[in-house]
Amino acid sequence: MRINLVALIPGGIELSVPEGVEKTEIAPITENKSAPTGIQFSLFEGFKSKTNKVKPKVNKSLKKVAQKLDEREKLIKELEVTRPDKAKRLKVSDKWRFNEMRARGETALDDKRLVNRAIKRKNKQKEKSTRKWEERKQVVVSLREKREEKRKRNIEKRREIKKQHKVKRAKKRGVVLFSLR
Repeated sequence: MRINLVALIPGGIELSVPEGVEKTEIAPITENKSAPTGIQFSLFEGFKSKTNKVKPKVNKSLKKVAQKLDEREKLIKELEVTRPDKAKRLKVSDKWRFNEMRARGETALDDKRLVNRAIKRKNKQKEKSTRKWEERKQVVVSLREKREEKRKRNIEKRREIKKQHKVKRAKKRGVVLFSLR
């Protein structure tokens, strides 16, 4: 495995080479046109970048999140009566935890009011999509009924035309017909 340990400036000037490393172990890096300073620092081959990290699972169930917030709030209120110092530590640790989550770019679901709003919004969206689905089903049923009705009318017309045609031919031949269904 080759390790890149050198950065090159566009003019070809080598920057520092660590002591104890031979020149044969060093692989120069090509010039990077996208770097604003013109300097590209070396990377270690074989290591993956931090962008490939898997994000931790976030609890998607807002009802469970709201329930956990309620339980936590209830616990803190109980502790404020019995052990105020521990309640204060829990509040501070919660604030730190949620702020760390925000700093990592995760969603911190710590505001009960916002979680409840999100639950209502999600329920409204669900109701709306259910309503739309029912409407689509009704449209499909009505179109099918229209097609069936049109088909029945066309078949009936064809029967009538055939009957009239038979009557005409029979009259031409001189056959007397008393009743035709």
